[in-house]
Amino acid sequence: MNGRSLLFLTLLALGGFALYRAFSPDTSDPATVIEKYLNHWKTGNGASIYLLISTDAKSKLRDNGIRNAVAYHSYFSDSHRDLRGWKMESQRIGVTTARFVATLSFTNIVGKQMTDRASFYVVREGDSWRVDGWEMSNVYALP
Repeated sequence: MNGRSLLFLTLLALGGFALYRAFSPDTSDPATVIEKYLNHWKTGNGASIYLLISTDAKSKLRDNGIRNAVAYHSYFSDSHRDLRGWKMESQRIGVTTARFVATLSFTNIVGKQMTDRASFYVVREGDSWRVDGWEMSNVYALP
């Protein structure tokens, strides 16, 4: 391999790593992860939410035919209410798990504002934290 090819491959690898870092979310803090999750929910960005989901939750989603961020975005759009806002009530962060409780505000189909409490479960995967699921009105759901 000549010097130019080696330089090209090195620049290509560094560029790929830079792109990965630029578009990968910060998942080093569970509170940041849940805030990003809720922000993406509010803006309807299911594809970005997919990047914040735990490996176990993604496996369960694959069992339901949801295999990537594009498929998840469609699933998310069909299955999640329009989130208008939230207020974090409490958080409990352990070494490998975290639980956040928030009051969520929704607008129903006729435009009426509704609120409900939800618990969000976040798990540690290596150096990252990921959303593993959530519960509202005693019904557990995948992220």
